[in-house]
Amino acid sequence: MQLLALSCQGVFRQAWFGLRVPRPSQLDSRERKLVLLLKRERMRKGISANKLAAQVGLARTTITHLESDDACPTYWVLLKIADGLGVDFPALVAESFE
Repeated sequence: MQLLALSCQGVFRQAWFGLRVPRPSQLDSRERKLVLLLKRERMRKGISANKLAAQVGLARTTITHLESDDACPTYWVLLKIADGLGVDFPALVAESFE
């Protein structure tokens, strides 16, 4: 079998071809909490990932990959999502540190 090295923000992970190894893409627990807080707000408002993506100009897969911990968020993507949900981003960041 061949070994595949995957990287997210400079941290390498290894997985065998053909096997999906569960691994967190969001390396900091506060980063993960921030994404989950945005997901909670999206679900609370009853907005689908598809509708939110179209509203903020992102691919639906960007949102679903972030929410399922399969992608690393950037500041700008998080800010777009928060704006699309009408969420106060600084307050959300503060909540992610609690």
